[in-house]
Amino acid sequence: MACPDKQVVDIDGDGSFLMNIQELATAHIEKIAAKAIVLNNQHLGMVMQWEDKFYKGNRGHTYLGDPDNRKQIYPDYITIARGFNVPCERVMYKKDLRRRCSGCWTRTSRICWMSSFPTPSTCCRSSRRAKPSRR
Repeated sequence: MACPDKQVVDIDGDGSFLMNIQELATAHIEKIAAKAIVLNNQHLGMVMQWEDKFYKGNRGHTYLGDPDNRKQIYPDYITIARGFNVPCERVMYKKDLRRRCSGCWTRTSRICWMSSFPTPSTCCRSSRRAKPSRR
């Protein structure tokens, strides 16, 4: 909104996007033509980094998926986006990214949302373990 003549792209994690999902309604109603790429690793990524660094990887409710059905994509962001009348694409593989993005980038009048699934090596996880503290 501050730069209507510029293309705005939000690259976001699924946890962060989920905390502000109501903004899809704002984008639709106000006809904001921003693009959002959501990297979905089904975790609260920044919190997960702290858990890795300070708590030896012990998870405290930072998994966003359904623990009873880990193969299911949960929540289903495609269905959520459609509920807000926002076009959305799911990209599962890097080889499909360019082709799927082209349709999103040509839409100039509306928001377009891409939901993708990074592999553990490409998501922003802390790879270092915390050193034991001396007390």
